[in-house]
Amino acid sequence: LGTPALAANRTVCFFAQINVDSRFNCPASGTAGAYDNCNSATDTSDAVGMELEVWDKDPTGGDEFIGTFVIGTGGGIQCISFPWEGQAYAGGEPHPDVYFAFTNRAVYLASFDRIVRIVDANGNIYNTVSWRNGTAGNSEAYVAWNVEPGQSPTVPSTGSLIPNPDETTNYGKSVISLRSAYLTLQTFGGTLDAGTVINLEYPTNKAAPCSTTSCAWDRTTIASATGLAEDGIRVSHEMGHIVQMQNFEQDGLRDDVSLNGSGWAIDSVEFQSGASCEGFATYVAMASWHNPQNTTGTVEAFGFNLEQRVTLKTTCTDNSGNAGQVAKTFWDLDDAQNETSSSPGTGNDGLNWATSTIVSSMDAFADGTSNRRDRESDADGVNVKDFGVNAGIAASAFYTHNDLSCQDDT
Repeated sequence: LGTPALAANRTVCFFAQINVDSRFNCPASGTAGAYDNCNSATDTSDAVGMELEVWDKDPTGGDEFIGTFVIGTGGGIQCISFPWEGQAYAGGEPHPDVYFAFTNRAVYLASFDRIVRIVDANGNIYNTVSWRNGTAGNSEAYVAWNVEPGQSPTVPSTGSLIPNPDETTNYGKSVISLRSAYLTLQTFGGTLDAGTVINLEYPTNKAAPCSTTSCAWDRTTIASATGLAEDGIRVSHEMGHIVQMQNFEQDGLRDDVSLNGSGWAIDSVEFQSGASCEGFATYVAMASWHNPQNTTGTVEAFGFNLEQRVTLKTTCTDNSGNAGQVAKTFWDLDDAQNETSSSPGTGNDGLNWATSTIVSSMDAFADGTSNRRDRESDADGVNVKDFGVNAGIAASAFYTHNDLSCQDDT
């Protein structure tokens, strides 16, 4: 009767991408040191860091769930292997018929225990996108049938699996937003609480300013305004607020931007608390999209070059209340490009801290409402100067270089 075949893993390959061609406010293609970019029409991005499910298809229904996996670094065609014989999901079948499903989740690749997922306005998780049923003309277009040991079929045989082929829909835009959030998750995920699940809500039904400019609603929720899901830097900016809230261990931040009564802009002058809060979140966005160890190229956010050594404002008072200048200050603390001073700033930038160290230094703010505490009651409190003193940073290379010496210190 012959010898039974030994149990062997099955291997299936795939190519998964995301449509991102409507994305804006992020580095142009070819920008030195950029982790990702905004290109023109027909641009796709490999779905690195995204979570997929693998299933065994049964013609009569009752498909078996095989497992969940995360697309690793590198992109392109990737392969997965899994045991078959003797597994409960095999159901006595000799060989699996494999298809994939997209779970709408991005995962922190270093530990897999922090995620971002896209949800609708009511907080409901978007439906999983399954390629079980193929296309209108070919219902089996995305199924690897009867996979035997030693084989490694690729699905699809040409092209790629794209969960958001129509990116004009709310769902399509949400997936684009998830791709931008993924970048922040990879750089700053280690600074988030273990087990964190961040809901990326688009479109949002929360009130203004969340409904108009987007916001971080609490430590685990981003409310993305209509038309802004494709704004790459903005999504990462809101992720930056979550990073700060989690490290301050509180929902909400000292973020008063009412000085001019019209909300903040990257070049507006606000109370120092608001400028420092929005500036730090902008720094997080910069470090999400750009490698701070790269010493060439332009680092832009919200239309401004925040790598240049020239200050955004001409007076210390204005720079001290300017979010763009605060973002430049934190970026200078992180980046490897050490600059000489430029008036009205004084002192050279000779600092190059690790990104994670900068964030963890938020713990130097003790709880409370007095000076240099995380809830300092003054509208000019919880500022960059407080951060520098608490973290023990040399003033000349930190806030005097960026002309923030006028920040409140009482």
